[in-house]
Amino acid sequence: MFKKQHVELFPPVSGKLTENGKPLAGVKLKRSYEFIDITDVIHDYTTTGSDGRFSFPELTMKSRHANSPFGTDVIWQGIRIDTPGQTEDDEIYLWYANSRGVRHIPYFTEMLSALNCDIANSEEIIEIIHSDYPSGVVTLRVGSICRWPERSEIEKKKAADLEEFGELQNLNKYGDINGLI
Repeated sequence: MFKKQHVELFPPVSGKLTENGKPLAGVKLKRSYEFIDITDVIHDYTTTGSDGRFSFPELTMKSRHANSPFGTDVIWQGIRIDTPGQTEDDEIYLWYANSRGVRHIPYFTEMLSALNCDIANSEEIIEIIHSDYPSGVVTLRVGSICRWPERSEIEKKKAADLEEFGELQNLNKYGDINGLI
C-alpha cells in the first residue's frame, strides 16, 4: 500500500474586491477545489470586509494517491463570487486554474497573495510558463478578473522567446518578480 503524502491544495489567499476601484463590502466568496480523481469538489467561504479585503487560509491534506504511478496529480482551484441563484454562465471568477503536482506552484502562490480584482474587468486568461516543472517547461492557464501587470508582461516575454527560439532564454532576462525564475 502507498504511504500517505502531504498534498498542498491551495496556498494562502489574500486580496481585495472592488467595482470601478471602489471597495465592495459584505460580498460572499466561494473557494472550491478538487484533487482530480481523488476528492469531490469541496467548498469553503469568506466575506469581504468594509474595505473589500478578503483572505482564505492555506489548504493541505494527506493522501495515499499523491505521486501514484496510476493517477494524476492535478488540483482544480476556483474562487468566485457566491450569488444565490446564479447560473454557471453568470459566475464571476476571481481565480480558476489547474495546479499540477502536489506542491504549491510558486507562480500561483505569488498571484494568490495579491488577488486584486475589479468586477468591472472582463475575465482574462493568463498563461504562465513554468520553467522549473519536473518534466520541463509547462504552460499553466489561469482565468481571472484580477490583474497582475508585471506577471503578464514577464509571461509575454517568455512566450515570445519560446516561439522564436524554441526555448526560454537565461531566466534572469525576464526580470521575474519575487525571485520566481
